[in-house]
Amino acid sequence: SASADEAVTVRVEAARALGEHRSDGAREALGAIAAGDAPWRVREAAGAALGVGGDGRLVGTFEALLRGTDSSKLRAGLLRGLGQVKDAAALHLLRKWLDVPSPRDTVAAAAVRALAAQEDASTFDELALRAEAGHGRPVRRAALSGLSRLARAEGAEASLKRRARETVEGHLADPAFHVRVEAIAVLGELADARSRPALERAHGAEASAWLRRAVREALGKLAPS
Repeated sequence: SASADEAVTVRVEAARALGEHRSDGAREALGAIAAGDAPWRVREAAGAALGVGGDGRLVGTFEALLRGTDSSKLRAGLLRGLGQVKDAAALHLLRKWLDVPSPRDTVAAAAVRALAAQEDASTFDELALRAEAGHGRPVRRAALSGLSRLARAEGAEASLKRRARETVEGHLADPAFHVRVEAIAVLGELADARSRPALERAHGAEASAWLRRAVREALGKLAPS
């Protein structure tokens, strides 16, 4: 019912607000919500909020919660939360979930996005690999988006930015429509003028009018040459 949906929405917002407190008490409460029997949207929001401003001490809690549920949606929320914990132990745990099967690749895609959220240059090859054919569409799109995040991270080296740009450019002619969508969007985000030739070639070769328009929009975002 509408009233029940509104009540769930209120609880979701409350969980998110609780995460902003960043106190031990708030995290204890969020962990209890994520492990409890609340509606999945509430539990997912609690799992995601648990990691806000967190440190390595939370990794054990995340590991227990991830293993304590079979819900791919809850696991996705927990992985988003874990991605906010920038710690070597968090990175290690995220890697364990990169290839876990689930409906629509919900878990693996969330793990890929969370891995990228670590903004750790050592994850580049893992992200580039998962952008390749053979992985599910949600994983491939998450990986391309992740490469963008790595390239835009504070302090990212020029060599990493170049590798990310060139890797994404390589997917402009990908047979998968939605992968091309993501590649175009990412190059617009990166706004590197050196992508102009690749985007112009893609515009000339693209059969979809919608994607040609997306390419033109991305070209408009590029920095002046």
